[in-house]
Amino acid sequence: MVEAVRQITGVEETQTKLGLTVVGFATAFELVVLVWSAVRRGSTDVALARVVGSFGYNVTMSLGAGALVNRIQVSDATRLHVPVLIMIGLFVGTIALAIPTRRLERLAGTGLLLGYPVFVLLVVLA
Repeated sequence: MVEAVRQITGVEETQTKLGLTVVGFATAFELVVLVWSAVRRGSTDVALARVVGSFGYNVTMSLGAGALVNRIQVSDATRLHVPVLIMIGLFVGTIALAIPTRRLERLAGTGLLLGYPVFVLLVVLA
């Protein structure tokens, strides 16, 4: 999908933004369903492990497999500065929300859910 949009528009920037938003959402939505299901059954440790494990897998296995096929060239790393800073901020924010009570309450969950549209907006505007 990313390659098709890049070819149609001829804009390299679109590829990065599309990968950070739409494709990222589409590939991660399965995790949302799995975590929701685990939490509904009371398996909150499993839910947390799935999120952390998925992140670790994507950073190591997905990028590693891609690099085995062909080198991964980062043509303009400055395009990733804003998204990376937002991701680090959301990670730290999530930990800060959980530290006082050692849990994430519904209000925190609402804030985290609203964080994704804000992330998308900031990526698109950056």
